[in-house]
Amino acid sequence: MRPLCSTLAAVAHILALLSLSACLNEGSGSESGTEVDFKPLMPDNPVCDSIDDSSSLPVNGIVGELLYLDDSQPRYTSVEDYLAFGNSTDVSVIMSQFYIPTRPFDRGFVTESGETVLNGNGEDLYEYFALSLHTRLKLRDSDQAGSYQFAVLSDDGAIMRVGEAGELYIDNDGTHPTRLGCTLETIELDHESKLPISIDYYQGPRFHISLVLLWKFIPEGTTPTLDPLCGSQGNSLFFDSTNDPPTPQTAYNDLLSRGFQQLNPNNYLLPEEYEVNPCSDEAELVISNLDVNNISQTSANVVWTTNVAATSEITLKNEATGVETILPEDSLYKSVHSYVLSGLDQNTVYSIKATSRTEGGQEVTSPPFLFRTLR
Repeated sequence: MRPLCSTLAAVAHILALLSLSACLNEGSGSESGTEVDFKPLMPDNPVCDSIDDSSSLPVNGIVGELLYLDDSQPRYTSVEDYLAFGNSTDVSVIMSQFYIPTRPFDRGFVTESGETVLNGNGEDLYEYFALSLHTRLKLRDSDQAGSYQFAVLSDDGAIMRVGEAGELYIDNDGTHPTRLGCTLETIELDHESKLPISIDYYQGPRFHISLVLLWKFIPEGTTPTLDPLCGSQGNSLFFDSTNDPPTPQTAYNDLLSRGFQQLNPNNYLLPEEYEVNPCSDEAELVISNLDVNNISQTSANVVWTTNVAATSEITLKNEATGVETILPEDSLYKSVHSYVLSGLDQNTVYSIKATSRTEGGQEVTSPPFLFRTLR
């Protein structure tokens, strides 16, 4: 059986491969139980955000292989069997985040060149398929460093593995309605972490799909517990799939009230073999020319520029007291930024960090910049 973490090693050979097409490799499945060799895929003709309904960011994202069962094969109930025996397709699926609330899925996968991925019968592929998805988790500047507990909502089966060795972390496998898979094990993350993770997922019989990754910060000295909803399932339990977009139900809101959160697209960093997300049409956001001018005893003006139109926000820290304040965000999208600070203490050292967010969802925070108010 093909190791679930093998794709990360495989994509290291990306530049040596031919470009994608949307054709299927017929007969590539195996019923022998031996390891299946998958070609790493170049991301120059990918399926972009086909099932997660959001825009991709330049250096963030999730990369996956797409496989399917043909009519001659058993209807497996394990994602490992899908990956071991499934027929490979010549496409890379690119997602911006693991947030697919429960909803019907019958539109299939369409490449950027406009070709629809078909199954062995020449029909749109939207059931009996599997995705082997890979990314790296990173904290944003606004996320707390420390212990995190994760949970996975999926319809049908999903398995989450972590680390370079692909250690099993959450097992939510099997054919079932949207179900919450949990673990007591926590993961330590700091702002330097870039943790490889994989989620292998399969969709059995039509029509509903769901794949949502949640995390919960566990304060130091706190013992994690399993959420009361762990193992609960139902196509309408967590989301109302009759609405477009699906609306969260009481069960999902209860998870949020107990500290679980949806990850931000900026928390997903492309596997290191990829430098740029081919699905993004937005340049990578960069902050430059950060400066503080017009400094007085109680005020100062912060200026910076961005290469992409973005919002403006300042985090101000009094270095004498250690008090840090996030000032109100200017939500206008612009490339030249100016922010007036007032109510400062005289003859005091402050540090500021500038944060900008693009319309596409990128978020960048500058390193700290020190200045002193006048006497």
